[in-house]
Amino acid sequence: MPDTYTTPVKLAGRKLLTWFSVFNSFSYLLLSGHILVLFLLRLEASRTVVGIVSSFLYASFFFMVAGKKVVQRFGIVRTFTAGWLGRYLSILPLAAVPFIANAGYREAALFVFVAAVFGFNAFRGIGLVGQSPLMGELSSGRDRGAFLVRFQIIANLVAVFAGVAIALLLGERAPLERYALFVLGGFAFGIVATAIMRRIPEPPGVLSGASDSLRSTVDRVLHDKRFRTFVAAFFVMAIVSGMARPFLVVYAREVYAQSDSLVIGYTVIGNLGAISMGLLARLLLDRIGAKPLIQIFATLSAIGLLLAAWAPPLAPGFAIVLLALIFFVFMFGSIGAESASQNYFYALLTPREQLNMGIVYFLTLGVGGTIGGVIGGTALDTLYALVPDGGPQSVHRIYYLALAAGTILVFLLYARLERLGARSFRGTLGVIVSLRDLRAMTLLDRLEKTRDVDSERSVIRELGDSGSEFARERVLSRLESPSFMIRGEALRALENLPIDPSAEKALIAEVRDHEFTTAHVAARILGNKGLRRGISVLRDSVYSEDYLLCGASMIALAKLGDQKALDRIEIVLRVSENPYVLIHAAEAVRLLESRRSIGVLLGTLATRTVPTDVRDEVILSAAGLIGIERWFYAHYTRFLDDPRDGIEFLKHEALTARLDSVIPVLDLTLEDPQSFAQSASSLLLKNQRRILPPEIEASSFAGAITDPRLYRYERVRFLCAALLVVPANSEQAR
Repeated sequence: MPDTYTTPVKLAGRKLLTWFSVFNSFSYLLLSGHILVLFLLRLEASRTVVGIVSSFLYASFFFMVAGKKVVQRFGIVRTFTAGWLGRYLSILPLAAVPFIANAGYREAALFVFVAAVFGFNAFRGIGLVGQSPLMGELSSGRDRGAFLVRFQIIANLVAVFAGVAIALLLGERAPLERYALFVLGGFAFGIVATAIMRRIPEPPGVLSGASDSLRSTVDRVLHDKRFRTFVAAFFVMAIVSGMARPFLVVYAREVYAQSDSLVIGYTVIGNLGAISMGLLARLLLDRIGAKPLIQIFATLSAIGLLLAAWAPPLAPGFAIVLLALIFFVFMFGSIGAESASQNYFYALLTPREQLNMGIVYFLTLGVGGTIGGVIGGTALDTLYALVPDGGPQSVHRIYYLALAAGTILVFLLYARLERLGARSFRGTLGVIVSLRDLRAMTLLDRLEKTRDVDSERSVIRELGDSGSEFARERVLSRLESPSFMIRGEALRALENLPIDPSAEKALIAEVRDHEFTTAHVAARILGNKGLRRGISVLRDSVYSEDYLLCGASMIALAKLGDQKALDRIEIVLRVSENPYVLIHAAEAVRLLESRRSIGVLLGTLATRTVPTDVRDEVILSAAGLIGIERWFYAHYTRFLDDPRDGIEFLKHEALTARLDSVIPVLDLTLEDPQSFAQSASSLLLKNQRRILPPEIEASSFAGAITDPRLYRYERVRFLCAALLVVPANSEQAR
């Protein structure tokens, strides 16, 4: 039996889990969180009771210890399902609370309320034992972060719709019985979610860790620095979240006297913040790493808390804007930090560890959140008692300043975590503010969804244009594509992307293994990027029968300054009949500034009849080696347009330089090739110091000029004529 899901089973499980998330999120929004706080405030419960009931969400994690024993007997999915069914049956009595309260039994109503919510969370804790290993298995793979965040986005989108619906139903002052409808609606959605959960296949390999002692797992956490550091940081974050999140509702009600419907509206804004976070984290998490994102999100949640602490008395309209901003920023940061923490935690685990370590994870969250919820409510009641004249504004200012300080502590604790391959905090900030990198990540997301060659080529081309290093890994993976067009597009994209050792290795393999297809493109990139590790494979490719690869390899070696490749390039110049190869060989010699190779270069024209394009390239390369290319090129183009006009310009240069003896020889250039060759050779030997660099032997060059196989070419004679009048020591010429 495999110890993980097969890919088809995993994809089917993800689809079921997505639908489960939709119905479960609707149910959860109707049965927990801010709506329960409003319900309690309508029942005139104290802040301490609000804190205690809010802490049940976290206290539920204590029941995971009991859930572990159930898992050992019934398995992951059945335990998850049973726990979820139990929690919905437990919450049903909550629907009777409005009627009990309206009958005058407020204390009894509060008792039923507390008991029902407690039962709801107790059974939730039992079921949650299955969540961590199930999510760990379904999220496995290189897209783990994107999947977990997508799961969070769906939950928050549902929360937005549910929040809007609840706000509309509550209105300014809904009757207490309206809350009974919310409970019944939450129960119905929850039963559907439970039925969907039951259809998810049992994850293989996870129960192998069910028999492991929870105590041994805790001992490992205490002795393994990575887990110990993570748990400490996560614990403090859970305390701060438990103190902050439920009491933002109290803040809006007490400081700015907001109605129930407006408060629910703020929670919708908060969920929009969480969705915005998810859209950003979905792009970044798998490419940046979890640690720096946790720190950034913690910083944002601290900013939200500082806004709450700073908030002055405001007119109703401004108060709405400020509260919306506080809820948005705080939830953006708080939910983001939790999502990134979960991704970091899963990255530390093996499948066997997911069950017990998942319990440790949720127990940490539970203990921290419970402490936070209880301390939060008690602290607010205590502050009201200690600052009786300060009013809600002063009390909450002190409270949220303290929480902001706690969030800064969370940031510092997470800074001690190992990166696990993630970027630095500063580097991540640079990515987030870079439109180029964010665009590249959006394109990468598109690339993962493409299913046809044309769309894939288009996205790869855009990735190359982005110039972002984040595009490199996915572009490299496309070099394994069975499509020649995709591989070619990926290589062209790499030309515009930063190259790292893995990319360099892939390019070398491309040159070695893909002759006659895409090897020449890879060879060109090796040269253009200055990747000297490719010199060996490029040398071998100089003799390739793939003329495109041969030409690209010679140019690449020249750009890399490989003087040892000269012998191979000169052999190509002597024996090749391919015009493309000869042109590239001539250019390579010029780039290497090998003046010793002028004889071989000119011999290309002497030993065979070559096309005009080859003659032009050989002549320009020879001019480059002599050092007169910039000056010569302008005259040469004029000569090609009109040979006589080109000679006239040279005669003008001779008159300007007072080289009167040269003018009669220039007149022979077009009219008498043999006489021109003899006269030009004589003048060249006489003026060799003015004309030729010291590295070029004048007698050999003069002898070449008199070779009839060379002076038969009008273009070669023009090069010799130009040499006779070249300005001495002219920067313009050389």
